[in-house]
Amino acid sequence: MNPEKFQKKLAETHSVSILLAVFSALIAHADNALMKKILRDFKARGIKGESLHEVIIQSYLFCGFPRMLDALFNLAEEFAPDEYLGGRGGPVSLEYSREESRRFERDGIALIQRIYAERFPKLRDSIQSMSPDIYRIMIMEGYGKILSRPGLDVFTRELCVVATLAYEGRSRQLLAHLLGSLNVGVGVEDLTELMDYIEPFTNSDRIAFARTAINKLTD
Repeated sequence: MNPEKFQKKLAETHSVSILLAVFSALIAHADNALMKKILRDFKARGIKGESLHEVIIQSYLFCGFPRMLDALFNLAEEFAPDEYLGGRGGPVSLEYSREESRRFERDGIALIQRIYAERFPKLRDSIQSMSPDIYRIMIMEGYGKILSRPGLDVFTRELCVVATLAYEGRSRQLLAHLLGSLNVGVGVEDLTELMDYIEPFTNSDRIAFARTAINKLTD
């Protein structure tokens, strides 16, 4: 892939949500030099460091801590802390209050029901039957603590999830989140456009699978 051509292609879209979703896939791609070029480009285009920080935070759910930390180091090289922390620097408490735990549960259940809609009871029963511990983590940590954070809207978060899963070739989860993205207002045209932008650095078979799945959404 030619980085200059890729950056020029990204300049075609003015959708911040699409750009953040491309960044999410770039975190999975783990090319630090390319990521820093894109971060500089995004900064010049006025993409907020706080939004990029939110994408990085949620990335560990879908591509792990090592790539999340690499992305954080790259962000910190291109943006000052005040530009991505929003004045929230300094030591934080490592203890969650009872109210915070209740909020994680409440928000997690509400969000996963919104994304999965009528498919949620089947998902809940399936995961609980295989591993109650993982179901708890999914609700409390994934959907409650991370994906319900106020820093990004659910439309953008779902686009980011789709981008990462398409890049990773996680077909089962991708199909679920393609449907879930429609439930939160993402259009088929948004998904198609997203594939156009992540295609240059993504396995062609994975992109072909994603495109076929997206096309079936309109059947």
